[in-house]
Amino acid sequence: MTTNKAVSKDTKATTEVAQERQNRPEVTKMPMKRVGTTEEYTVKDADGNKTTYTFFFPGLAKAEGIVDNARMGNGSISTRAYNQQLMDQVIVEPKTSWEYWEEHEGYREVMDEADSFLGKVLAK
Repeated sequence: MTTNKAVSKDTKATTEVAQERQNRPEVTKMPMKRVGTTEEYTVKDADGNKTTYTFFFPGLAKAEGIVDNARMGNGSISTRAYNQQLMDQVIVEPKTSWEYWEEHEGYREVMDEADSFLGKVLAK
């Protein structure tokens, strides 16, 4: 014995909208191409040793959160908090920390490049 279930008009309409969204052309879909974008940047130290840093775009919400989480009460950005977020979420290889930078050259240069990378991908 089968039972026919009544489907409300709202449910049908919601299903139709979802199916239309799935079948629409690629051009009209929300682009997710930024997430996972990477870029490499190489620094040469005083001894001639090269270190290549890999930057990773963590997604729009996380990228905006990096800026929001570094904002102080007066509205300005805390450089230390901002750079900590860059080390945690944008510079993925090699993993960096404050201790890492005590032993390696290029801190300011790499932070500036990571910041530039983040801004460049956000602007797309």
